[in-house]
Amino acid sequence: MMKKAVMLVTLSVFFAPLCFAKKPAPLPIKPENLKRHVQYLASPELEGRKPGSPGHNTTVSYIESQLDSYGLHTWIEEKTPWMFWKSTIKNIIAEVPSRSHPEKCIILAAHYDHYGDLFGDHLLGANDNATGVATLLEIARILGQNPVDLGATVHIVFPDQEEAFISGSKRIASWLGLTCQQVVFTMTLDMVGKGFFKGFDNHLFVFGAESGQSLPELVSEGKKLQGAQFSILDAPISVLEVFGVARSDYASFRSQKMPFLFLTTGMPATYHTAADTIDTIDWALHAKASKFVLDTLRSYPRLSSATFGYIEKKKQKPDYLAASRQISLLMDAMLKFPGENRLNSRDMKWMKKKQQKWARATKAPSLWELQRAVVRIITIVGRNSTDKASYFKSIIGKLL
Repeated sequence: MMKKAVMLVTLSVFFAPLCFAKKPAPLPIKPENLKRHVQYLASPELEGRKPGSPGHNTTVSYIESQLDSYGLHTWIEEKTPWMFWKSTIKNIIAEVPSRSHPEKCIILAAHYDHYGDLFGDHLLGANDNATGVATLLEIARILGQNPVDLGATVHIVFPDQEEAFISGSKRIASWLGLTCQQVVFTMTLDMVGKGFFKGFDNHLFVFGAESGQSLPELVSEGKKLQGAQFSILDAPISVLEVFGVARSDYASFRSQKMPFLFLTTGMPATYHTAADTIDTIDWALHAKASKFVLDTLRSYPRLSSATFGYIEKKKQKPDYLAASRQISLLMDAMLKFPGENRLNSRDMKWMKKKQQKWARATKAPSLWELQRAVVRIITIVGRNSTDKASYFKSIIGKLL
C-alpha cells in the first residue's frame, strides 16, 4: 500500500507541471523587424523592385528565404503575363496549415513589386509597398515561431505586378478559389507606413467590410484591441473607387467572390514619386497598423462559429451616412494643421460646410458626393508632393 502511495505521489509530481503548464504567450510585433525589412526592400541596391530587374529577382529570393527561415511551406508561382512585353510574373506564396479546419482559408496579401523608374525618376517604393510586405513577413514569423491553430489555413501571399493591372494577384485569387473550399476572408495591405497628411499620424483605413458576412464584427474585434491613440476608419470600398476603378489587389479577390478587407494609411504626397524613401516612413504608425492586422487575425477564432461568406455586390448595403461621418473625421484631422496641409480659405470653408451638412443629415449623401470629397482631399494632399507631375500622372495612370 505504501509503495502504491509513493508511486502515485511520484507520478503526480511528474505530470502536474504538464497538466498545469501555461500556453506560450502570443508573440508580439517587433518594430525593429519591420524597420529592417523596409530598409532592405527599399534600398537602392534593389532598384525599386521593378519586374525583370536584378533587384526584383533579389527581392524574390529575400522574401522566400525569410519565409523558409520561419519554417513555412513556401513556393514561387511563375506565369507569363498576357501583356507579352512584361516580365514573367513571380508570385510568392506561404502556407500556415490548420489541423482543425484545413478546408477553410484566410488570405493575407501585400504586393512586393514597384516601378523602379517612372517618368525619369528612380522610385524605391518604401511605403508602396515595402511596408505592407514587412508587415506580412513579421506576421509570418509570429505564426511560424508561435504556431496556433486559428481554425483556418492561412495563406500569406506576395503578388507580383500589382502596378501592372494587378496581374499577379489575379492568378493567385483564381488558384486559391479552386484550392480552398471556403475563403473566410482576405486582407490586402498596400501602403501602411506613412500618414495620409499632417495630422493623420495615428489612423488606418479599413475598406470593404460590407463585402462579407461577419466582417464588420471581425473589424470591431480588431478595433477593441487598439489603444486610444490609434483610430480605425472603416468605409465602403465604393467610396474609394472613383469611376469604379479598383485601387489594389483586393479587386482580384473580389472578382472571385471572396470577402475582402483593404487596409491602407492613405495615399500621401510621396505616392509614386522619388520621395517615397525610408526616411519618410513613420515607424510608430507602421507598427500600430501591423499590430491591428495581427490582432484582427487572432480575433477570428472568437468568431469562428459565426457565418462568414461573400455578399453579392447587388445585395451589399453600404452605409454612406456613416461613411460621410468618417470623411468628416478625416477633414477634422486635416483642419488641425491648415498650414502644413496647404489649406486655403476655400478649402477650409468647403470642409466646414460639408461637416455641418453631414452632421445634421438623417439621409445618406450620394456616393458621387462622397467620391468628389475624396478626390478633393487627394488633390489637396498632392499640393505637398515634391513631384506634383508624377503624383497626379500616377493617379491618372491608375484610372487608365
